[in-house]
Amino acid sequence: MYFGVIMKKIVARHLWLFLVFCFLSVFAVGSVGFLAYTIIKQSPGSVDLRAKESLDPSKVGGAVLVTNFGKIEIKFDKTGAPNTVSNFIKLADEGFYDGTRFHRIVKGFAIQGGDPLSKDKSLVAQWGHGGPGYTFADEIHSEDQMLAGTLVMANEGKDSNGSQFLILTADSSWLNGQNTIFAKVVLGMDVVLAIGNLDAGVTGIPSREVVLSEIILK
Repeated sequence: MYFGVIMKKIVARHLWLFLVFCFLSVFAVGSVGFLAYTIIKQSPGSVDLRAKESLDPSKVGGAVLVTNFGKIEIKFDKTGAPNTVSNFIKLADEGFYDGTRFHRIVKGFAIQGGDPLSKDKSLVAQWGHGGPGYTFADEIHSEDQMLAGTLVMANEGKDSNGSQFLILTADSSWLNGQNTIFAKVVLGMDVVLAIGNLDAGVTGIPSREVVLSEIILK
Protein backbone atom coordinates (compact mmCIF):
# COMPACT_ATOMS: atom_id res chain seq x y z
CA MET A 1 0.00 0.00 0.00
CA TYR A 2 2.83 2.38 0.89
CA PHE A 3 4.45 1.56 -2.46
CA GLY A 4 1.19 2.47 -4.27
CA VAL A 5 1.05 5.86 -2.57
CA ILE A 6 4.64 6.57 -3.60
CA MET A 7 3.90 5.65 -7.26
CA LYS A 8 0.87 7.95 -7.33
CA LYS A 9 2.99 10.83 -6.04
CA ILE A 10 5.67 10.15 -8.67
CA VAL A 11 3.09 10.02 -11.47
CA ALA A 12 1.39 13.20 -10.27
CA ARG A 13 4.71 15.02 -9.99
CA HIS A 14 5.94 14.05 -13.48
CA LEU A 15 2.66 13.96 -15.39
CA TRP A 16 3.14 17.45 -16.75
CA LEU A 17 6.60 16.48 -18.00
CA PHE A 18 5.09 13.51 -19.83
CA LEU A 19 2.40 15.69 -21.45
CA VAL A 20 5.00 18.25 -22.55
CA PHE A 21 7.14 15.45 -24.03
CA CYS A 22 4.14 14.14 -26.02
CA PHE A 23 3.33 17.60 -27.33
CA LEU A 24 6.91 18.25 -28.40
CA SER A 25 7.11 14.85 -30.11
CA VAL A 26 3.98 15.48 -32.16
CA PHE A 27 5.20 18.97 -33.06
CA ALA A 28 8.60 17.65 -34.12
CA VAL A 29 7.16 14.92 -36.34
CA GLY A 30 4.79 17.39 -37.99
CA SER A 31 7.57 19.89 -38.59
CA VAL A 32 9.87 17.30 -40.16
CA GLY A 33 7.07 16.10 -42.43
CA PHE A 34 6.22 19.62 -43.56
CA LEU A 35 9.89 20.41 -44.18
CA ALA A 36 10.35 17.25 -46.25
CA TYR A 37 7.24 18.05 -48.30
CA THR A 38 8.47 21.60 -48.94
CA ILE A 39 11.91 20.41 -50.05
CA ILE A 40 10.48 17.79 -52.41
CA LYS A 41 7.94 20.20 -53.85
CA GLN A 42 10.54 22.87 -54.55
CA SER A 43 13.24 20.51 -55.83
CA PRO A 44 13.87 21.02 -59.59
CA GLY A 45 14.21 17.30 -60.13
CA SER A 46 11.16 16.28 -58.17
CA VAL A 47 8.31 14.32 -59.74
CA ASP A 48 5.17 16.32 -60.42
CA LEU A 49 2.31 14.23 -59.05
CA ARG A 50 -0.37 16.49 -60.46
CA ALA A 51 -2.60 15.17 -63.21
CA LYS A 52 -1.30 15.62 -66.75
CA GLU A 53 -2.58 18.78 -68.35
CA SER A 54 -5.20 17.96 -70.96
CA LEU A 55 -4.14 18.43 -74.57
CA ASP A 56 -5.99 20.81 -76.88
CA PRO A 57 -5.79 19.12 -80.31
CA SER A 58 -6.81 22.34 -82.05
CA LYS A 59 -3.48 23.87 -81.01
CA VAL A 60 -1.41 21.00 -82.42
CA GLY A 61 -0.22 21.61 -85.95
CA GLY A 62 2.48 19.00 -86.29
CA ALA A 63 4.83 16.63 -84.54
CA VAL A 64 8.41 15.44 -84.30
CA LEU A 65 9.04 11.71 -84.69
CA VAL A 66 12.14 10.89 -82.68
CA THR A 67 13.99 7.81 -83.97
CA ASN A 68 17.43 6.30 -83.40
CA PHE A 69 18.29 7.50 -86.93
CA GLY A 70 17.31 11.09 -86.22
CA LYS A 71 14.25 13.33 -86.03
CA ILE A 72 11.46 13.63 -88.59
CA GLU A 73 9.23 16.69 -88.34
CA ILE A 74 5.77 16.52 -89.88
CA LYS A 75 2.89 18.91 -90.50
CA PHE A 76 -0.68 17.64 -90.22
CA ASP A 77 -3.35 18.02 -92.91
CA LYS A 78 -6.28 18.93 -90.67
CA THR A 79 -8.38 20.15 -93.58
CA GLY A 80 -8.19 17.01 -95.68
CA ALA A 81 -8.14 14.42 -92.89
CA PRO A 82 -9.43 15.89 -89.61
CA ASN A 83 -10.53 12.58 -88.09
CA THR A 84 -7.31 10.80 -89.03
CA VAL A 85 -5.21 13.62 -87.62
CA SER A 86 -7.23 13.66 -84.39
CA ASN A 87 -6.72 9.91 -84.02
CA PHE A 88 -2.97 10.20 -84.57
CA ILE A 89 -2.69 13.06 -82.08
CA LYS A 90 -4.70 11.13 -79.50
CA LEU A 91 -2.56 8.02 -79.79
CA ALA A 92 0.69 10.01 -79.77
CA ASP A 93 -0.40 11.96 -76.69
CA GLU A 94 -1.14 8.69 -74.89
CA GLY A 95 2.35 7.37 -75.70
CA PHE A 96 0.87 4.64 -77.89
CA TYR A 97 3.66 4.92 -80.47
CA ASP A 98 6.55 5.17 -78.00
CA GLY A 99 8.92 2.23 -78.48
CA THR A 100 7.35 0.97 -81.70
CA ARG A 101 9.53 0.11 -84.69
CA PHE A 102 9.47 0.90 -88.37
CA HIS A 103 8.85 -2.75 -89.10
CA ARG A 104 8.54 -2.72 -92.89
CA ILE A 105 10.67 -1.13 -95.59
CA VAL A 106 10.06 -1.25 -99.32
CA LYS A 107 12.88 0.47 -101.17
CA GLY A 108 11.71 3.06 -103.62
CA PHE A 109 8.28 3.21 -101.99
CA ALA A 110 7.85 3.66 -98.23
CA ILE A 111 8.71 2.90 -94.63
CA GLN A 112 5.94 1.61 -92.37
CA GLY A 113 5.43 1.95 -88.61
CA GLY A 114 2.80 2.36 -85.93
CA ASP A 115 2.22 -1.27 -84.98
CA PRO A 116 2.13 -1.72 -81.17
CA LEU A 117 3.14 -5.38 -81.59
CA SER A 118 6.51 -4.22 -82.92
CA LYS A 119 7.52 -3.16 -79.41
CA ASP A 120 8.01 -6.84 -78.60
CA LYS A 121 10.76 -8.73 -80.46
CA SER A 122 9.21 -12.05 -79.51
CA LEU A 123 6.14 -11.14 -81.60
CA VAL A 124 8.14 -10.46 -84.77
CA ALA A 125 6.06 -13.00 -86.73
CA GLN A 126 2.98 -10.87 -86.01
CA TRP A 127 4.46 -7.46 -86.79
CA GLY A 128 2.21 -5.61 -89.19
CA HIS A 129 -1.02 -7.00 -87.75
CA GLY A 130 -1.44 -4.83 -84.65
CA GLY A 131 -3.55 -1.76 -84.01
CA PRO A 132 -5.37 0.30 -81.39
CA GLY A 133 -8.30 -2.11 -81.11
CA TYR A 134 -10.63 -0.23 -83.46
CA THR A 135 -10.84 0.97 -87.07
CA PHE A 136 -12.21 4.12 -88.65
CA ALA A 137 -13.27 5.47 -92.02
CA ASP A 138 -11.08 6.72 -94.86
CA GLU A 139 -10.71 10.40 -95.73
CA ILE A 140 -9.74 10.18 -99.39
CA HIS A 141 -10.11 12.95 -101.98
CA SER A 142 -9.82 12.99 -105.77
CA GLU A 143 -7.09 15.66 -105.66
CA ASP A 144 -4.82 13.65 -103.33
CA GLN A 145 -1.26 13.22 -104.59
CA MET A 146 0.99 10.49 -103.21
CA LEU A 147 4.31 12.35 -103.24
CA ALA A 148 7.60 11.57 -101.50
CA GLY A 149 7.45 12.72 -97.89
CA THR A 150 3.70 12.14 -97.60
CA LEU A 151 2.33 10.30 -94.56
CA VAL A 152 -0.59 8.01 -95.33
CA MET A 153 -2.54 5.52 -93.29
CA ALA A 154 -1.79 1.84 -93.86
CA ASN A 155 -4.92 -0.22 -94.33
CA GLU A 156 -6.27 -3.63 -95.23
CA GLY A 157 -9.06 -2.33 -97.42
CA LYS A 158 -11.79 0.30 -97.28
CA ASP A 159 -12.31 2.05 -93.91
CA SER A 160 -9.83 -0.16 -92.04
CA ASN A 161 -7.55 2.55 -90.63
CA GLY A 162 -6.06 2.08 -87.17
CA SER A 163 -2.61 3.18 -86.02
CA GLN A 164 -0.20 2.01 -88.72
CA PHE A 165 1.12 4.52 -91.24
CA LEU A 166 3.50 4.87 -94.16
CA ILE A 167 6.00 7.59 -94.98
CA LEU A 168 6.51 7.58 -98.74
CA THR A 169 10.12 7.69 -99.90
CA ALA A 170 9.22 8.27 -103.55
CA ASP A 171 6.32 9.59 -105.61
CA SER A 172 3.73 6.82 -105.85
CA SER A 173 0.86 7.99 -108.04
CA TRP A 174 -0.42 4.42 -108.40
CA LEU A 175 -1.53 4.72 -104.75
CA ASN A 176 -3.79 7.74 -105.38
CA GLY A 177 -7.31 7.18 -104.13
CA GLN A 178 -6.44 4.15 -102.00
CA ASN A 179 -5.08 5.53 -98.71
CA THR A 180 -5.74 8.52 -96.47
CA ILE A 181 -3.14 11.30 -96.53
CA PHE A 182 -2.85 12.99 -93.14
CA ALA A 183 0.54 14.73 -92.99
CA LYS A 184 3.77 15.54 -94.81
CA VAL A 185 7.44 15.70 -93.83
CA VAL A 186 8.74 19.26 -93.47
CA LEU A 187 12.14 18.46 -91.92
CA GLY A 188 14.20 15.28 -91.75
CA MET A 189 13.52 13.77 -95.14
CA ASP A 190 17.15 12.69 -95.12
CA VAL A 191 16.34 10.56 -92.08
CA VAL A 192 13.37 9.01 -93.87
CA LEU A 193 15.54 8.17 -96.90
CA ALA A 194 18.31 6.74 -94.70
CA ILE A 195 15.78 4.39 -93.13
CA GLY A 196 14.23 3.63 -96.50
CA ASN A 197 17.59 2.58 -97.95
CA LEU A 198 18.25 -0.07 -95.30
CA ASP A 199 18.41 -3.63 -96.51
CA ALA A 200 15.29 -5.61 -95.72
CA GLY A 201 14.23 -9.23 -95.88
CA VAL A 202 11.28 -10.67 -97.78
CA THR A 203 8.91 -9.51 -95.03
CA GLY A 204 10.28 -5.99 -95.18
CA ILE A 205 11.86 -6.05 -91.71
CA PRO A 206 14.97 -3.83 -91.88
CA SER A 207 18.45 -5.21 -91.29
CA ARG A 208 18.92 -2.67 -88.49
CA GLU A 209 16.42 -1.76 -85.78
CA VAL A 210 14.59 1.50 -86.39
CA VAL A 211 12.88 2.53 -83.16
CA LEU A 212 10.40 5.36 -82.78
CA SER A 213 11.22 6.36 -79.22
CA GLU A 214 8.63 9.12 -78.91
CA ILE A 215 6.42 11.57 -80.76
CA ILE A 216 6.57 15.19 -79.66
CA LEU A 217 3.40 17.09 -80.55
CA LYS A 218 3.78 20.77 -81.36
